[in-house]
Amino acid sequence: MSYTTKEVADALKVSKPTLLRWIREGFIPDVNKDGRSWRTWTEEDVEKVRKFMEMYHHSTSDKDVLRKQKIRAYAQFGKRNKYVEPS
Repeated sequence: MSYTTKEVADALKVSKPTLLRWIREGFIPDVNKDGRSWRTWTEEDVEKVRKFMEMYHHSTSDKDVLRKQKIRAYAQFGKRNKYVEPS
């Protein structure tokens, strides 16, 4: 089953622009698009966003750690043209 960006945003209780910003900034991987260039989200895609949200919200320490992970993942994303899970 696939979901629209709006459906995913509503289910996760975030705004659609926030979800798209997380993709643009490299926090979460982009998803497949259909023939109309609309994003189609799978359960696996949604789970990756949930994992990111959990990591972000449970990070009570310095937010710089998350920022460094994002920068590292985004740099790898640009080199390989695909998302790489932050280590």
